[in-house]
Amino acid sequence: VIGAARRIRKMGNIHVHLDLIAGLPYEDYTSFAKSFNDAYFCCDMLQLGFLKLLYGTRLRAQKEEYGYRCLPTPPYTVLESRWIAYSDMQRLSHIAETLDRYLESGRFAHALWYLTPKMRSPFAFWEGLTDYIAAHDERPLQRISQPDAFRYLLEYARATVESLDEAELRRMLSNDFSQHENKNPPAFLR
Repeated sequence: VIGAARRIRKMGNIHVHLDLIAGLPYEDYTSFAKSFNDAYFCCDMLQLGFLKLLYGTRLRAQKEEYGYRCLPTPPYTVLESRWIAYSDMQRLSHIAETLDRYLESGRFAHALWYLTPKMRSPFAFWEGLTDYIAAHDERPLQRISQPDAFRYLLEYARATVESLDEAELRRMLSNDFSQHENKNPPAFLR
């Protein structure tokens, strides 16, 4: 799949959207991170989803064998398995929220294009950004204002990116903000 996505994206005329599913059989946190890294630069949009154990499916029938525990209500989202702990699935859920807020929204495109390749790996970037925001703001991610979301990305980059050109990053963040918001960029981006 990754090779096909690379070839399609190389053509330059097709938008490639990949969905990674957490909770698949035999996949633990580390192997999921590897899959994330393999897929990240092969697509235009990467979405993180979670396995569902729908009635009538083969995986639902193998629920006990695979040690699956899922929500009791539809769509029966997997919470853990023999290979991945509940705490790891929760962590991936928080990373998915960060990915949704920053990457899937398209509101930080220039800054993310600049920052992500400078990190050890794409997964490390998103895992670190998720942890950084959680350590600096107790509000749920969807309750954080847009200016604060921009500020956290700038602060996280300052704290973690060794070869950071801060002036360039501020310019990109300011450009991203101006393209998607109906107000002037906040003072920290000027």
